[in-house]
Order: sequence, then C-alpha cells, then structure tokens
Amino acid sequence: MKIEFINKLNPDELCDKMVEIAEFCRVNDYNFLLLESKWPDCDNHFLVEAIQLIVDGTELTVLNAVLKIRLETYIADHYQYHALQKYFTPKSFYNKIICLKIIKTAIEQLAQKSNPRVVLYFCKAHINKHIEAYSNKQVKLKY
Repeated sequence: MKIEFINKLNPDELCDKMVEIAEFCRVNDYNFLLLESKWPDCDNHFLVEAIQLIVDGTELTVLNAVLKIRLETYIADHYQYHALQKYFTPKSFYNKIICLKIIKTAIEQLAQKSNPRVVLYFCKAHINKHIEAYSNKQVKLKY
C-alpha cells in the first residue's frame, strides 16, 4: 500500500485508501506511530499534519477543531486568490474539498479507533453529499 501520491486520487479512490489506512491501524492495534513512520513521503500535507496530531495524542475535540480550521482556511485562501472562482468554481476544486473532508472524517474516526467499515461509511457519506449537491450524474460509486 502506497500513500505517496494521495493528491492524485479522486474522492472514491481516496475512500478506498483511507479504509486501507484504517485497516492498517486496526491490524497494528492502533499504533499510530507506525502509521507516521510508514509513509514519510506523503504528498498531502493535510493528511500528514492530521496523522501527526493523532501520534501526539491530541484530544478528539482539539483534533476536530484544528482540522476544521485548516479546511476552512484552505477554502477561504482559494477564494481570496481566485476572485473569479467565487462565481465559477471548477469541478477539480470541489473534488479537492471533498478529498480534504474525507481525510478529515477518516482521521477523526481513526482517532476514535473506529472499525474500517465505519470509516468507509463516513467517507462514502461525503461522496453521496457531493453527488447530490453538484448533480454530477457521471460519478459512479463502486460500493
């Protein structure tokens, strides 16, 4: 299992990857230090920071708050630097937001030591919301 190119994944592939990570954690008795050391070259800074927070033993409420602020900041920064995209936002930006939300949700579930199937259900919920919100009929779920 490789995690180096996680930024190139679409939302449904990312769900699969987050379930793989959850399974890795479950098999290793939720030893998050192994998780951090296994993928030192991950290209997604949001995921790396989230894993570091779990390794450091951050409380769940603090973890939720930090990840929520990082996500909101990413969205605000994007709109600040791309003024025209307030009116026209490409699908790739929506996919990036959904991917960040999937990572946030999966990490929160990992911090609670949830079953990988629970992680999958939470991740799928973001994809379903995405499909409903943006009426993208071409996206097909494989779950």
